[in-house]
Amino acid sequence: MRYCSDGFGTIDAANIRRAARIFATRFAHQKYGPKGRYRTLRLCLDRGVRGASFEAIVELPKRFSTEPLSERYHFTVFVVPDAEPARSIAERKVSTPTSLP
Repeated sequence: MRYCSDGFGTIDAANIRRAARIFATRFAHQKYGPKGRYRTLRLCLDRGVRGASFEAIVELPKRFSTEPLSERYHFTVFVVPDAEPARSIAERKVSTPTSLP
């Protein structure tokens, strides 16, 4: 399936939790550079077929800085609906009803 989140492009992932992990990692890299990581991922609100809201703790591990840097990041992952396949004009035509006896 395809998923999106504010500030990031659309991705393919096996499920919404996997997509949330990818977006949390991307935010950590955006905030702290390539050494940034997410530590905890928590589901906050399930929006059914539309998506879900998550909370992640993103950080720069202590071994890469003089003091630990971390913050909570709240984000929503949306399910991108599959595009409806294009139908030909012939398929769109409604058949004319036959006359009743």
